[in-house]
Amino acid sequence: MQQQNKGLTSSSSSSSSSRSRSRSSSSGKAAAAAAKRQQQQQQQRQQKQEMKVEGGLQQIQSLYQRQQQQQQQQQQQQQQQQQQAPRLHPQQHKSTAPNSSSSSNSSTITPPSHPPAAAAAAASTAASASAAA
Repeated sequence: MQQQNKGLTSSSSSSSSSRSRSRSSSSGKAAAAAAKRQQQQQQQRQQKQEMKVEGGLQQIQSLYQRQQQQQQQQQQQQQQQQQQAPRLHPQQHKSTAPNSSSSSNSSTITPPSHPPAAAAAAASTAASASAAA
């Protein structure tokens, strides 16, 4: 009897262990499937973000190119304006130079506004210095 009981218990324990194995394998499969789903979702998110970033980069590049084109156009316009501007001959430069220098000299050389007051102040300081000595 005892031997039969032992046999029964061993068979029941082996069947329960096989059930637990099948449960664990099915739960493992479910976990693997869930992990796959998460990975796919993350990949999709990354792809969307990369597309956004690429779109942003393309916009930045197009703006940069526009700015460069505008700068080049402005430089070309400035060069054209400089080329089209009337050029003075060296004789004209010589003729205008003395006029400008003479006018600037006449405006810069101005007599002092109150020369007697300055002289009086200098004399008073000299007198006070000699008196103190």
